[in-house]
Amino acid sequence: FALRIRGNSMEPEISEGDLIVCAPVKPFVSGKIYVVVTDESEATVKQVWRKEGGYELVARNPEYPTRFLADEKVIRLIRVIEVTRKYS
Repeated sequence: FALRIRGNSMEPEISEGDLIVCAPVKPFVSGKIYVVVTDESEATVKQVWRKEGGYELVARNPEYPTRFLADEKVIRLIRVIEVTRKYS
């Protein structure tokens, strides 16, 4: 499936308005980019690293801090496999 990006936390690699293609059945690989669905119904796109007791979510944009989410806070990790951008 595909999602349209809102926000700029992953710039310059992924920008607002880009379309990301996701593969929900891909196995988890630390360091890849994922859609992270949390227990608070939030969905965010970040580079994800497995850490003891949870996951570290890293934005590409240095204006955004790295976040740690405990295992119980992460409902689903969906791998991003492609980014499509339209140029006007």
